[in-house]
Amino acid sequence: MSNYELYHCLYKKPTGDALLATYEGEFSGISGKFLFAATHLTKALAYAFSYHDREVMGNGEIEGTDNEFVVLRASKNPLEKERHIIVLSFNKDGFIPLEEGSRQSVLPTNLPFEKTTRVLETTHYQDLMQKGLQIFVFNDSKYPDSMNHGIFKYTDKFPTMESGFAHLLNTGYLRWINREENIGICPTLKIKIQAEEIPAFLNDPYPT
Repeated sequence: MSNYELYHCLYKKPTGDALLATYEGEFSGISGKFLFAATHLTKALAYAFSYHDREVMGNGEIEGTDNEFVVLRASKNPLEKERHIIVLSFNKDGFIPLEEGSRQSVLPTNLPFEKTTRVLETTHYQDLMQKGLQIFVFNDSKYPDSMNHGIFKYTDKFPTMESGFAHLLNTGYLRWINREENIGICPTLKIKIQAEEIPAFLNDPYPT
């Protein structure tokens, strides 16, 4: 277990002297701008890819583990882009935990860099997988409408997330990069995906 309690990931070199609170919202009766942080390193690593640039279709925890998965859009070529990934860690003073079981907390102010410690710096996505992040890439090139949906649009019709992922992997619409490159495969997720049976009535080539 790390000496640090919270993590924040940047996908390019920072400027200024602090992590900025930029998300406008309300938490625990406090309104304003907030900085998000993750309670697990792999949760933070999912944000090495950009939601703003629509590289990411979704991310989430893998039940029963400390691992996180992220699903990327193939059309954005996310694994080919140059990045300078930095993960900062810090204590939880002043942070507000989100709902019970959440892997995120928020801070209603900026956080000076002097109060943080760099725990990872890399330009290679393989290092993220080595730390436990499970990277999937969704083939959205033939389905431009998928730009308007997250990955759960395509997995929610299945009994479990893992069975949805298994179907997408079997039909070639999803790639599991950890498995392809044999780096940092989460054994729990591997077992769950391999064990899933695809319901007969869902054997269409593509879930819509």
